[in-house]
Amino acid sequence: MEQALAAWLLAQLPVAAILGARLYPLVLPQEGQLPAATYQRIGADIEYDLDGPAGLERPLVQIDCWGSSFADARGLAGAIRDALHGYAGPMGDVTVQRIIIEREADEYEAETQLYRCGADYRISVST
Repeated sequence: MEQALAAWLLAQLPVAAILGARLYPLVLPQEGQLPAATYQRIGADIEYDLDGPAGLERPLVQIDCWGSSFADARGLAGAIRDALHGYAGPMGDVTVQRIIIEREADEYEAETQLYRCGADYRISVST
């Protein structure tokens, strides 16, 4: 799911215009160009019925947007939010029923001197 999400995001023109190809799983490269984004699965719910899995999975994916300024990080986060929030339809080889935002947070990382705007997206997927 995460790879399909990453490929789909990079195909969205408003996101790609800001991000280029700087979307990374888990870890931001130390010497990478900014702004950039990282993504990771931080949880998942799987629906069951009496016969077992009901064919619906709801992974929770965290996307953090990084920038050398708050405006850069927030601008990228806004473009990703606009692309994802409320989306339903095909995403690679899966069908997304809907995407909702569960949490958003802004932070300054003193150690790296980077701004981070993050959001957790609940993605309902037919399996």
